[in-house]
Amino acid sequence: YPGACRAAAPPPVGPPPIAGVAVVGRTLSATPPVWSDSPTRVAYRWQWCVRTRCTAIAGATKLRLKLTDRDRGRAVRIVATATVGGTTLTSASGRLTVRSV
Repeated sequence: YPGACRAAAPPPVGPPPIAGVAVVGRTLSATPPVWSDSPTRVAYRWQWCVRTRCTAIAGATKLRLKLTDRDRGRAVRIVATATVGGTTLTSASGRLTVRSV
């Protein structure tokens, strides 16, 4: 119908939680977020964040991130991007600042 509204895909129920201690040498693990509809595709990307700007960590596309010296002093988070019914949805975790032992 002309002028009919198309319902937006429902957002995730919550962000992807991160488990682990943000210390160089340790591994952080994320759990996939719960989506209110089943996504047809989900991609993950770890990011470094400074204030409001976040940039992708090269090669960090799995649910686990091994923290190295390059991460020291930086805030990290994981972003899940899902395709649900032709709509792309994004859900980001909170940030953790990586410290030395």
